[in-house]
Amino acid sequence: MLKYILIFADHLRRAAGFILHSCLSAIAAFASNKIALFCSDI
Repeated sequence: MLKYILIFADHLRRAAGFILHSCLSAIAAFASNKIALFCSDI
């Protein structure tokens, strides 16, 4: 039983890491896009 809980927890941790990475990538892309637009206006 404990083995399955640990496996499930590991999957959850990996999923959370993947989601966090995706969010950070999206934010970074959005920010760099905004910075590029701002710099092109100057």
